[in-house]
Amino acid sequence: MILGEAKKGDWTIITATFPVIESTGEVSSYGDYNENGSVSANADFAQRQSYHYQTVTQWGERQLEMSALAEIDYVARVNIASAIVLDKFQNNSYLYGVAGLQNY
Repeated sequence: MILGEAKKGDWTIITATFPVIESTGEVSSYGDYNENGSVSANADFAQRQSYHYQTVTQWGERQLEMSALAEIDYVARVNIASAIVLDKFQNNSYLYGVAGLQNY
């Protein structure tokens, strides 16, 4: 992850509000009677809609027995695949957002 993440609310919150403060200003050359150059701050309250996602991990009894004959821990491999799929989606949605939502 490039930037840190912050939890805002819980999974029942549909839209969260984040205060964003931008510093603004300009400098000028010094002069005893100059009145130019100033600073300020702009405040905005960006809203982000939450997006919940999932995957389903499943296997059958025959798959387990056939995998056991081949000395493959199929349950562990499917669980690893679930974690990888969720991680890839999370990375993609953090970078590009989800179409139709304010969550970028």
